[in-house]
Amino acid sequence: MVPNCAPGDEYIRIGNATSDTIEIEPKRPVLASVTGFIYEVPDALITICPGKTSSPLDLLVQSYIKGRETFVYVRGGSLTSPTLPDWLEAILQSVIVPVSIPSKGLSNLIKRFSMSHVHFFLPEPSAKPDAPEAQPRVSALVQALVDLPQEMNVPVNVSRVRTVADVYYHSKKLGYIDLQKWQNATALSTLGIEIPVPKLRLPDQNGDGDDDGDNPDGGDGPHFIKDATMHLWTSTAEFTLLSPLTETTLFITSVHATALYNSTSPVGRIQYNSPFPVPPGVSITPRLPVELDFGGAGYEALKKALGGSLEIDAVADIGVKLGEYMDTISYWGKGIGAKVRL
Repeated sequence: MVPNCAPGDEYIRIGNATSDTIEIEPKRPVLASVTGFIYEVPDALITICPGKTSSPLDLLVQSYIKGRETFVYVRGGSLTSPTLPDWLEAILQSVIVPVSIPSKGLSNLIKRFSMSHVHFFLPEPSAKPDAPEAQPRVSALVQALVDLPQEMNVPVNVSRVRTVADVYYHSKKLGYIDLQKWQNATALSTLGIEIPVPKLRLPDQNGDGDDDGDNPDGGDGPHFIKDATMHLWTSTAEFTLLSPLTETTLFITSVHATALYNSTSPVGRIQYNSPFPVPPGVSITPRLPVELDFGGAGYEALKKALGGSLEIDAVADIGVKLGEYMDTISYWGKGIGAKVRL
């Protein structure tokens, strides 16, 4: 959450965040790894405040740019573990913790400033002494290299500029530029370069040094989902995932999935909208809540497999985020070995 227009106004909720398991020990610092996502910008965040010319988002950015101490606020949410007691969940939802955003300001924003295609114009002899024509003028193409802070990962466009700047020639001040009127400008942030993407290989799981997977079901490669564990008592499931990325962490933002027995009988459904990371290599997801289908052949097969394993298929729409790229991917998995536990 972020501050609203006035200190007494209710905070504006802008997104959800989840954390890994947090270990708390007496008299020791508590470390927490938190992942957050903003799915859409609320109207209240970009609406002009009453009696002002700025919105809450403008005020937040202005505070950060000027190097002031800037805060966002975190409150316990409802998307928690199914094993969490109700009383503890109520306490977490009532606690708001301020989190400071460190800012060094943007005083050193411009790293390099240069002028090209420079033309000098001498004063007009017939101009009045105080007229602009009586002053020498310079025309040039000005280029500035702007180094945005690493914390700012949003696109920034510069469409107009105005400035007051000194002009030096051989380390001696020649004059100054006073652009009182806005001048058109353009900003170039990226270059159009095409880079071939190498073939992505899933981690070798059978020790033969290749990525063929040696699948028992005759597939042409290893599964992204290696296996699963169903917990009947809590109606949850956790999955072992194989990421083909060797250095980058992939984030799964949502899971809408159906598990099938014999490709036709529904076993259960997952509707999960909290993000979690998938690091390189082999990883295990958090426990995802499962809505079991108690009336079909899939649930009967699940009960018979208690203490053992059951081979299931999966059909899912999975939201993924890789860097700034976000998309929804349709996934079909066949022959996934699911362990069934109480």
